[in-house]
Amino acid sequence: MVMINPFSKLKAVAAYTKTVTRAYQRRIAKQEKLLAVSANWLGGYEAAIQNAQILISDYNSAEESYTGNSYKDYGSATEEIANRYTCKADWGTAFMGPVIDIRASLISGNKINIKEKKAEKKARPQDAEWLNEFLDTNGLNDYRFMEMVTSTEMEGRLLWQLEWDKEYAWDTGSSGSKSGMVRVIPHLWLDNKYEIEKDKYGDAETVEFSDESQRSLKSPEFVYRRFGGLMGKINDPVQKAWRTLTYAEAAEKCLRDLRQIDHHYVGPRPVFVCKTADEAKLVREEIAKRPNWKITAPFIVTADYKFVQPNMDHVLTLIKEFYINIQTISSITGIPVHWLALVDLMSNRSTADDLGDMTELAVSTERQIVTSALNELVKKAAVMQEDKSKQTGVDYAAFDLSLSIITDEQWRHLKEVYLPAAEKRLLPVKQLLDKMPDINAADALKELEEQNKANAAFMFKENIPGEEGEEEEESEE
Repeated sequence: MVMINPFSKLKAVAAYTKTVTRAYQRRIAKQEKLLAVSANWLGGYEAAIQNAQILISDYNSAEESYTGNSYKDYGSATEEIANRYTCKADWGTAFMGPVIDIRASLISGNKINIKEKKAEKKARPQDAEWLNEFLDTNGLNDYRFMEMVTSTEMEGRLLWQLEWDKEYAWDTGSSGSKSGMVRVIPHLWLDNKYEIEKDKYGDAETVEFSDESQRSLKSPEFVYRRFGGLMGKINDPVQKAWRTLTYAEAAEKCLRDLRQIDHHYVGPRPVFVCKTADEAKLVREEIAKRPNWKITAPFIVTADYKFVQPNMDHVLTLIKEFYINIQTISSITGIPVHWLALVDLMSNRSTADDLGDMTELAVSTERQIVTSALNELVKKAAVMQEDKSKQTGVDYAAFDLSLSIITDEQWRHLKEVYLPAAEKRLLPVKQLLDKMPDINAADALKELEEQNKANAAFMFKENIPGEEGEEEEESEE
């Protein structure tokens, strides 16, 4: 009889159980590894999603800042223009000065012309005396008027206050000493912010200053004009310099980039190719011993030696970008490109011949605005002069003020059309003189009349009968 050991079955069961347990443990470990890999993959996926969201956010923010106009507010734009003009800004200072000064010079012309209007009654001498004194006293016949126009071109607006100066004394040859004169006070928006209130007809009625110490102004004690902007938006001028801010900044950055490139790469850069780190260390030490070593001086090392220069195609791109920005500034302001450093572009003879007409056309609107402001200023000043001085009024309607400027084409027109017509008595000489700048037709005709009278008297005296015979008799004796 065979005896079965019960412990053998238990051992078999235990061995089987142990085998199964190990298999499950291996399977569990494998599952844990898979779970860990999955977790890592999910973590990477989440990180990728977050990175994508960041990239999309950055792209959207870049799209919002990627604009061709960085100055959309009049106040910030005008302050930037002033800072660039006075060289206080980081960029754009090289071009803002020429843009403002050249346009202001073209607008103001040589001087203010005073012409007598065609009227039934001629202008009185005291009217001309007062007008000349008014212009001289307030600097409208000298450099101060140029400064006023420069500020107007910079801010896109002008505000001229009229104030009575009772202490001012001036002397005229015809009417004697006089006391009191109307003075003109220019106000800059940058110095003291102001708002214009208009009447129902759209004309400036009152001026309110941000500085409470400055009293409000009411018409007719001021003259206001603006450059550009929409009709009816009396407080929102748009000056030409505003439109050039982005392009002037980009152009100057191009010049700065070119300077940086020239600074780093203007000369060939020597490169030593060493086979080992020790050899490279030795070369550095040898170079350090020779701080004044020049490329032309011999330098003997065991390493390979060559010159490396970067690809300069991007320099051509910078130059092209600079040209495009300057051309854009020229098209906005009407200033010829060769006045903005690109003299090589002015190679067309016909373009050069018509340059004066093109520049005059570029500032024609601003010239009309300033001219109308001058005539309104004289009109209001004359009324104030009569009211405050309690003397005979000034006939402001007898004169017309204009800004003198003339181009080659206008000179040719005067020479070929007006001058022959005046010589053939088809046109009054006064109309010819009125077309010429810096000439007062009334004064010129008066001087011609006096000269003709003097010539006539001289000729009459030379041709008196008998005088010649008497002289011959005296000579014979």
